[in-house]
Order: sequence, then structure tokens, then C-alpha cells
Amino acid sequence: MNLPEITAANVYCCAERFGQTVPTRWLGLYISGLKRMIVYRADGRLLFEDDATTEPHLFLRFPGMRCRFEFGRERENFVIGFQLDELTFDDATCGALLDGVPIPLRIPLSPPETESMRRRFRTLTAAFRSGLPGGILASRLEAAGILGRFLRRDGGEISPQTAAEKFRRLIDEDCHWQKSLAELASVTGMSSDHLRTLFLAEYRITPGEYRRRKRVDRIMELIAQSDLTLKEIADEVGMKNVTHLYALMAGYFKETPAKLVRIHRAVRE
Repeated sequence: MNLPEITAANVYCCAERFGQTVPTRWLGLYISGLKRMIVYRADGRLLFEDDATTEPHLFLRFPGMRCRFEFGRERENFVIGFQLDELTFDDATCGALLDGVPIPLRIPLSPPETESMRRRFRTLTAAFRSGLPGGILASRLEAAGILGRFLRRDGGEISPQTAAEKFRRLIDEDCHWQKSLAELASVTGMSSDHLRTLFLAEYRITPGEYRRRKRVDRIMELIAQSDLTLKEIADEVGMKNVTHLYALMAGYFKETPAKLVRIHRAVRE
């Protein structure tokens, strides 16, 4: 599966009554505040009708679908607009196909998973809105991971595609870069080589490059938003010395880390 090309990322918290035609593929998270929602297929036939009793869920929408809805003041829902040719509406089953695999248009969530998805959508939205190359990449990877949730089979079994997602989450959680990829892979019970193949197939990027880009993004965040010295930043991202930090950044920027510090902190002042 290619990475989704995100075009919009929004969270909605205001009361609203509205009707609209879906302009692009949507990946959404409904949490609360719904009074009524009616969704029609592109040909006008009824697809869903929900009310205030509707539980939190993930959902997918496709271009041409028509939505009429009303939300109250307790509203909280997220909508991500994106493009991904591998995801299509399956008219025969009123479901969808992701890389040819049948998936549902909605997935009910338990309270713990609702909170987990809330955090993931907030992270995705903030990363996309940052406008930074690293942030855009992070948002696309997060969207791909959430889409992987639709591949879960009945009974809780996880399809092979989500092994890459689990590995990615382990990489994300090692936020100070304390463990090697081999050590993280051992947690899954799979070899590094096998996980690399799965990761590359699902995200079109190797685990090593994904991790390097996350590190660069974190370094840039600390340069732009903190007053840490370069040595302190190197320590924060698990590097032994500033020389290693310079070597990493040289592959992504023309300017040195020291110059990036001057540029970004001068703007803040």
C-alpha cells in the first residue's frame, strides 16, 4: 500500500447542522455529540442513518457520497481528507477494498481504543498542520497506520499487514532512540529482515529511513521550540556527541545545525 496523500486534517467541536457532498476520501473518528447523521451513496441510495445512541467509531467516506448531519455542543469528531488509489468503494458489499482486501466502512471502538485513536488523530492533525516535511511524512505514516486498523479480522486476529504497524509503533515509542532496530524487532518475535520487508511493502520506506526522518524532525522541533544547546539536543535524541548530529543533519539540510539554531531562534525573538 502506498502512503495516503493527505489534503486536509480537521477536528470539529462546534454544534452544527449541515449537508454536503464528500469531495475526496475521508478517514474519520467520531467520538461524541451526534444528534443525527444520514449518509447516502453517490447514486442516492441510503447507506447509514445514525442518532445520539451511536457509539464512537472509525469511518470511511468516498467521493460523491452525500451527508446530512446535526451535532450538538458536545461534539468531537475528526476528519482526514486524503487520496489513495488502492482504497475503493465496493458497491456490491457496501464496504470498501484496500489493496483488494475487503474492509468495512466503519469500526466500533471500545473506550480504551477510542482514547488511543483520539491521541493518534490529534498527533496526525498537528503533524500535518505543521507544514514541515517531517511533519507531513509523519501524518501520512500515521494515517496509513490507522487505515491498517480496518484490516483487523473478526475475533481480534491481526492480518499480516499490521505487523509493520506494530513495529512502527515500537519505533515511535522509543522516543529517545535508546534501542536498536534489532532490539525493537525482537519484541515482535520476528526477524529484522522480515519486518523490514513488511514495513517497506506497507509504508514504501525502510524502518531505518523512517527512524532517521523522525530523529531529524525531533531535532528540528527542539531547535525551533526550545533553548537547548546542540549538545543537549544530541543527548535528547540519543546521540553520543554533536558530531553525529551534524553528520545526520547534513543529509537533509544545506545549513549546519548551528546556523539553523540562529535562524529559528532569531525568528522567535
